[in-house]
Amino acid sequence: MAEDFDSPWGTPIIVRVTPADGKQWIGKFQAGGLGGVTGCFACPSPTDLCVVADGLAYLVNVTAPSLGASAVKQQIMQVVRVEVLPLFLLVSWTNILAIGESGVAWRTARIALDDLRVEVADARAIVCTGDMLGHPPRLELSPATGEQIGGTRFDSFWPPDATA
Repeated sequence: MAEDFDSPWGTPIIVRVTPADGKQWIGKFQAGGLGGVTGCFACPSPTDLCVVADGLAYLVNVTAPSLGASAVKQQIMQVVRVEVLPLFLLVSWTNILAIGESGVAWRTARIALDDLRVEVADARAIVCTGDMLGHPPRLELSPATGEQIGGTRFDSFWPPDATA
């Protein structure tokens, strides 16, 4: 008997997976409920799959689905591959999580007030724009670490009453 499945925050995504070993399985993933991207994305690791359901991202090992899926990030508004590198980015309104060959490679703290968007992602830099409360909206991150390497740092002016 199949167990009950509930997706209280919206329409779930149902995925049929056939790994190279041929052992097909079907997965059901709850929706995030806050809007955003929906889709399935091949990971740099040949055994991992990233499933995004209404902005809620899960990582699952396609050869061991019984291990379950891990929810890794919500409010995903953009999924971007980094050119040349085995890395892709899950971008929310305010920060980024990177998926590499071994799963989650890095995640940023909040780097924009809102409307974060990756414009270019390659081996040199990840170039982003976003709402920075009147400060220059462009910033650059290191693809290797996610550390900010250029542009105005969000934590340099937010919160506005912060003291160093």
